[in-house]
Parts: sequence; C-alpha cells; structure tokens
Amino acid sequence: MKADRTYWFGKKRFGWGIGPRSWQGWVTMLVYTALMIALSRLIDPGLHYALALASRIGITLLLFAVIVIKGDWRRSRA
Repeated sequence: MKADRTYWFGKKRFGWGIGPRSWQGWVTMLVYTALMIALSRLIDPGLHYALALASRIGITLLLFAVIVIKGDWRRSRA
C-alpha cells in the first residue's frame, strides 16, 4: 500500500513558479530567510567576499534541493 505523500512545495495556481503548500514549506522558507539575514550580519562581504558568496550559494542550493525533493511536480494544476 502506498503511503499518502505530503508535498511541501507545489506549482502556483496563477502565474509561473512554485510556492509553499504546507506548514513545512513555510517553515523552510522562514529558516532560509533567517539564515540569509544572519549571514549578512555575521560575514562582512567587504572583508570576506568569497566566504560570503560561497555561504549564500550553499544555502540557496540546499533550499533548491529541499524544493526538488519535497515538491509536487505533476503536470496538472488543479
């Protein structure tokens, strides 16, 4: 028997793109935003540009991985 899968992210009803579909998706977006704000306060891009850039890219790639793994990619928009 197949377990009911909960999707955190899915296609928007209007327009293009994806968005959070459950509380887990919203928490994921909140954590991502908090991490980006914390990085901007902890790492000075003027002094450590490469570290600031690499950390932001790494966190964004992690977000993309979560969206791909926990997203609903079926064709229908219903």
